[in-house]
Amino acid sequence: MDRHSVNLRVANPTLEEGLAFAHYVDEAAEGFFRFMLGPRAEHIIANAFTQPDHDLSYQYVSFAEHDNAIVGMFLGYTAEQHRR
Repeated sequence: MDRHSVNLRVANPTLEEGLAFAHYVDEAAEGFFRFMLGPRAEHIIANAFTQPDHDLSYQYVSFAEHDNAIVGMFLGYTAEQHRR
């Protein structure tokens, strides 16, 4: 693997990864979650991340890593998954 490569992997339901997810999802939402949920926003989102079948669940998240550090993420689910 060269020094510029990025690996994609599925998320794990840990609080640590939940906090990384919370940071990126709030950044993507331009601070909306922090504004709406207050100073505990990252912990609220991280806890939701660890729960299966939640819209913000680890089940729908993949992380991008470089040198074993998370450098990005994406969240996606089908309309059917969202309806459930």
